[in-house]
Amino acid sequence: MRRSPLVMLLALALAAPALARPPKPAARRGAAPAEPKPTHRIVGGTVDLSPKVGAKMAAQLLAGTPVRVVKPEGPDFVRVETLGSVRMSGVVRVQAVGLRVTKRVDLQPGAGARPVRLAVGTDVRVVALRGAQALVETVGVVVKGTCPRAALGVAGPDFVYPEPEGPLFRVKRAVVLADPLAPERVIARIDTGEEVVGLLEDGPRARVRTYGPVALEGVVPRDALGGREKKEVSLDPGNASDYEVSIDADLLEKEGGRVVGRVRGGTPAVLEEDAGEFARIVTAGDVRTRGVVSKRALTRLTPVDESTK
Repeated sequence: MRRSPLVMLLALALAAPALARPPKPAARRGAAPAEPKPTHRIVGGTVDLSPKVGAKMAAQLLAGTPVRVVKPEGPDFVRVETLGSVRMSGVVRVQAVGLRVTKRVDLQPGAGARPVRLAVGTDVRVVALRGAQALVETVGVVVKGTCPRAALGVAGPDFVYPEPEGPLFRVKRAVVLADPLAPERVIARIDTGEEVVGLLEDGPRARVRTYGPVALEGVVPRDALGGREKKEVSLDPGNASDYEVSIDADLLEKEGGRVVGRVRGGTPAVLEEDAGEFARIVTAGDVRTRGVVSKRALTRLTPVDESTK
């Protein structure tokens, strides 16, 4: 189930115009330019965005952040423009961009394998396009196969998790999910951090059901199962966002420095430093980054207690 980043880059380049809406008539003179449309979404968890390959991280993009794929950057990266709470450009790994299943559909793995039901809200990476079909691989619980291109989109409802019918475990390392009756047959790959429902212990193996939009049963090594600790997001400001960028504003690298992005009005933010006419903030939306904005663009959400003055 290994994938070729170069093949995925080509698929992304083809999918972007194919999934975009038909062009609209030219705008009248003086009209505001049309907003760019997203071609993909961030899939597979929080990812780092850098100005260029090998550069220091400039922002973190949460899963679901809408992006526009601009062009490939080498064999393993792709340049994107974020279209979420903060507008900025940078590179991410090609595996970080994908699409969402917008209606329930069966994935056809081929080679005689049984179809896999994909629920609404399943995120996938596009590997190749074949007419009305798309070769994709699911995220987290990884299965590769074909499905109708019409079932894929940038936006779509989130998957609603049901109550688990048994104890939940988090996979501590990437493992294969094997057929209980024929352990040599691989059903799927389960990435590190995914959750499974424990069904039965059988010596060194455990029978489990994957917990999420791709529900499959099989066996995994029992020592690969652990607790439910979640990975921290290093730029996560938690619930301390007591300010809001109330109007669209340029995001500066530093006071008087170059513009590195644009923050949309309505984006929650944490104030890190008050510097006269400017303020250093951490944005708390789907694009999390540090930078400087004009204080005129900031509105305090938490009322100031006058009695403490």
